[in-house]
Amino acid sequence: MRLLRILPLLALFVLLCPAYADSDLSGTYSGEHAVNKDTLLCELIITAKGKGYDISGSYALESGRGATPDFEGTGKVNDQGVLVATFTDSFENSGTATITPTDDGVTISIRVTDVKDPRCIPLYKDFTLKKK
Repeated sequence: MRLLRILPLLALFVLLCPAYADSDLSGTYSGEHAVNKDTLLCELIITAKGKGYDISGSYALESGRGATPDFEGTGKVNDQGVLVATFTDSFENSGTATITPTDDGVTISIRVTDVKDPRCIPLYKDFTLKKK
């Protein structure tokens, strides 16, 4: 009888443990994305710090044209395993970065909530990055 009460909790524990066992997102990630006749490059560095993470990175067009923002921030992993961080870039824009783990890297989504210099905004696309 007791086993029937404990069984659902045990099953939940077995299902959740693998998800949290490999939940350390620390590392360097990079990727590229075709934009018109150019290539958008992104690099992201995630470093564990206490119970949270520091993030830093950059966006740039391969041709060297336009804005090339660097960004940094801090955040925590939520219950769904997604790192949610606040950031500020080198053009004084700020907002939220959502970093979702994938099989071989992460997907980063940046939402600028306080725009100081709009030249960076077109670069902030949802981007899938691979771990180096």
